[in-house]
Amino acid sequence: MKNIYLLAGILLIMQYNTYAQSGYNVYFGNLHSHTGYTGGVMDPAYAFAYAKDTGLLDFLAVTDHLETLSNTEWLNTKNMADAATVNGVFVAFAGYEWTSPNYGHCNVFNTTTKVSQLNVNNWSAFVQDLLANPPVIAQFNHPGFVGSNNWNDFTYLGQTTDNVFRLFEINSSIQELY
Repeated sequence: MKNIYLLAGILLIMQYNTYAQSGYNVYFGNLHSHTGYTGGVMDPAYAFAYAKDTGLLDFLAVTDHLETLSNTEWLNTKNMADAATVNGVFVAFAGYEWTSPNYGHCNVFNTTTKVSQLNVNNWSAFVQDLLANPPVIAQFNHPGFVGSNNWNDFTYLGQTTDNVFRLFEINSSIQELY
């Protein structure tokens, strides 16, 4: 828990010392977080409230692990995200993290359904599930993470996959905090 306070403090300081290029805005948030649904603490409503009110973030995505996230929990997460969003103040996202022992971890956003949990070892089937749910957006998570082969060294290359995977998580220094 102390790491969350440290990170929130750093982000708060940065908020007052970070400037965007003229015509752009700087927003602070997290696109990869877990709750008590899949190994974290509390529920998504608590996470969203904490991010907005204590962490003073502009956005938070709750991305619990797909393989242990029930359909009820997924529906609850979406409903809690909708309830926590305050136009012009805070945006709450509901997503999930697809975890493959063969490829790595990916967050999935902007979809109304979960992909099949049976496709954790089949990259092509996973991508096809995503393409069947437009306008889905996906993110590669924690590159270089010990024990991950980084999505088969990115042998997925191709325009079809690039149309879905628009985000890449960069957090290698945060691993040292744990």
